[in-house]
Amino acid sequence: MKLTLESISEYQIPHDVIGQMLDVYQYIGRNDDFFTALDSDLETFVASTIREDVYFLAMVLDLSVKEERLKALILKDLKPKSHDEIILTKLKHALVRIHENIESFELIANEIVSLMQFIYGDVASAEDLAFDRMEKSPDAMKTLLTSKTMSKRSALEALVSAYAKAFKNKDLEKGLLASSFYLDFCELNPFKSRNETIGLLMLYILLLNSNYRCFQLVSFFAIYARLKETFQETKSKAAKNISEGLSNPVTFHRFILSMSLEGYKTVDSMVKNYQFDHQFNKRDLIENTIKKLPDVFTKEEVRLQHPSVSESTVNRTLKRLKAEKKIAPLGKGRSAKWMKLHAKTDKLNLHEQMRLKF
Repeated sequence: MKLTLESISEYQIPHDVIGQMLDVYQYIGRNDDFFTALDSDLETFVASTIREDVYFLAMVLDLSVKEERLKALILKDLKPKSHDEIILTKLKHALVRIHENIESFELIANEIVSLMQFIYGDVASAEDLAFDRMEKSPDAMKTLLTSKTMSKRSALEALVSAYAKAFKNKDLEKGLLASSFYLDFCELNPFKSRNETIGLLMLYILLLNSNYRCFQLVSFFAIYARLKETFQETKSKAAKNISEGLSNPVTFHRFILSMSLEGYKTVDSMVKNYQFDHQFNKRDLIENTIKKLPDVFTKEEVRLQHPSVSESTVNRTLKRLKAEKKIAPLGKGRSAKWMKLHAKTDKLNLHEQMRLKF
């Protein structure tokens, strides 16, 4: 298998992708400003992002955990009662560790193995989590007694080494390297199972480590869950003929840049709202946000704009607006939606219009 990362410097970057990169890097240059503006509430925002990430990861992985129980496990340190609850709990703790240590993160093969063991070690057998095997090249088979296959661990180490080498090249865009690593990892499928989950988590980690810090404040996996089908289609197109060294990582990187740009625009809006929150009544700000949302919206859309506002404040505001007959609920539970109720205005007849003074 020829790695995409080994020939990454040979790819031509189209003008539209360069434009996307410039847009994203204008925001990356403001990372410190965003974090400074959030001041002492930064940890609250990050914790909120982690909760959102865990919730949407549970959806993506199709974990069988009831809604109320899911929310309780995310918000509290409850003892898990099933295999899926164990996985959910481990994912939560893994994401906390990732955010705590992202500044000092260094990619090595053992980190990937440790991530796999940490999340699935209590629910899967050692054999199930072991490295898969791959065929050796013909020139490596020297005798009839020599095994024709080899562990994929050495191939994973070669991939990690290629990434580390490319990462040191200051002329290569780090998000493109993260995208290329993900494509190579998915083609390699080093483990016997759970490769897609680990690969997705590694992409997430490498983007954070590449200064795409919007995903510390906006849920990467919420965006992924919404765009999953397009994400997978784009990945497949980019990875076409990857085994022959003919992949197109730029196609996939273009999509990652669009996700990141969406994340940063949301961060920009969040920070502005946060700064206003310290000057005006929070309930009035929430109502103002609702006015700007589509006619049908969710509570999560409101909370996304005001992560530092408590859920009880959001709930009270929704309840007040409901009592004032400005909104009405559509369904129940976390995924329930709300609908704006627009006041009906009687049309003025022609005689009344003529009497109006301007």
